[in-house]
Amino acid sequence: MPGIGARLRHAAPWVAIFAVALGLRVAYVYQIRTIPYFDTLVGDAASYDAWAQRIAGGDWMGSKVFYQAPAYPYMLGVIYSVAGRNLLVARLVQAALGAAAALLLGLAGRAFFNRSIGLTAGVLLALYPPAIFFDGLIQKTSLATVLMAGVLFVLGTLRYRPAAWKWLVAGVLLGLFGLTRENALVLIAVVGAWLWLGFRR
Repeated sequence: MPGIGARLRHAAPWVAIFAVALGLRVAYVYQIRTIPYFDTLVGDAASYDAWAQRIAGGDWMGSKVFYQAPAYPYMLGVIYSVAGRNLLVARLVQAALGAAAALLLGLAGRAFFNRSIGLTAGVLLALYPPAIFFDGLIQKTSLATVLMAGVLFVLGTLRYRPAAWKWLVAGVLLGLFGLTRENALVLIAVVGAWLWLGFRR
């Protein structure tokens, strides 16, 4: 088995991807905190915020059919329940999700292809300006991205080390992804076909 030093050297690039991605996103959030739209929300952001405030106030079930995918407002509602309606905290949580997405995408690339491709994918997402921008918005993009990266990572590890709990985690992540973006439900058929073709034995 490799020693501690070898393990640390192996893990260092992945830690660096997460750290750089997180640092860039946190720096961006602190740069934009003084602009008017940081606390004044419009459009979908205002709807998510109002919905999250109702959830944080105890209205967890609601009284009508959901008119939008509910996962992001519920995540925001949990944040509000813990930290109050603090948009800075919400954006910092999303910065952490964006950094986790870069790491997971890199690990997924390694699982499907090789270490070099995985590191390249992780670095690209960590540095990708639109991803940094969207992680700073009160929008569902950051949650959707980390869930998609999580699905890819778990499916990648299933290829060479199948386990029952991984099938469960993949299903849960895919379900949450569908509850974040409705059009992600089409992936159920795609992933199902891929799993059937790859694991029918």
